[in-house]
Amino acid sequence: MKGTMYLLGILLVGAIGGYLAGQKIDEWRGAKSTTQSPGSKTEDLSATLQELLDRERTAYQNHDADQLLNECVSDYAEVNGNTGESMDLARARLYYHQYFREGQAVTLAFENLQLVPSPNAIVAQANYKKTSNAYADRNIHGYKGRGTWVFVRQNSTWRLASFAWAEDPF
Repeated sequence: MKGTMYLLGILLVGAIGGYLAGQKIDEWRGAKSTTQSPGSKTEDLSATLQELLDRERTAYQNHDADQLLNECVSDYAEVNGNTGESMDLARARLYYHQYFREGQAVTLAFENLQLVPSPNAIVAQANYKKTSNAYADRNIHGYKGRGTWVFVRQNSTWRLASFAWAEDPF
């Protein structure tokens, strides 16, 4: 799974390269976890990222695909590292509507969160664990995985641009 996530990480970084092309590489590598926002207010990107992931966690708890994907950019891309399938926003919305069964909440927990910030993008990687009563019919307790999220700032609002993941049942 590490090899798959490494490959996905390389592909994902390459995909956002066009977005970051206007920034100097040294600025990207040397960015600290705080940056100046367009309104000259200091913004703690760690807290911003935590808030964004908390919204994702809430959407899973509410089994709500629309809530999960409402903050995505229009050209959002998602990669399922287990199958190699890539999805645009419309396909991801269909996937998550099928994934979230009516009345079946999914508990999502993150650990080992790492982030690489820049003034207008955050690349985050984390291990995650999903548990739900809905998985009982599959004879599993849940899923453990690793994900890479890319958030971009659009008009002072952070939006999810892409998500790549791979997971295994436990």
